[in-house]
Amino acid sequence: MSTDAHSGSYSVKVAGDSKYNKRISYKEIELKAGEYTMTFYAKAATSAGASVRPGYVPVTDGKVGNYFYGDYTNDITSSEWVKVTHTFTIDADGTYCVVIMNSKNPGGDVLIDDFTLSMGGTVIIK
Repeated sequence: MSTDAHSGSYSVKVAGDSKYNKRISYKEIELKAGEYTMTFYAKAATSAGASVRPGYVPVTDGKVGNYFYGDYTNDITSSEWVKVTHTFTIDADGTYCVVIMNSKNPGGDVLIDDFTLSMGGTVIIK
């Protein structure tokens, strides 16, 4: 957690690692087939910079499947918040986790704030 926030008092700090991608996720959630939009703000927590990649993973019987990711948002600096938007389609009703990857390149810590997941005009997670 960090007191450097896009709005409110706090943001989530996701530790970086130059050897491994790190992920933060929301709890497993039941989603219907359809188009979703994930939006959040990201900011590097250090001068090393950061890179994030939004996505989701299906969960079946408590086991995660293959991750599905959108585009990387690179060159995130510690001087300003960057809005990240990812629109994706889920083909079947089921259990899913939405995730944000903190890329190992450059591997710096990243702050995440004001996350939303919506389907059409309906906000599901805020």
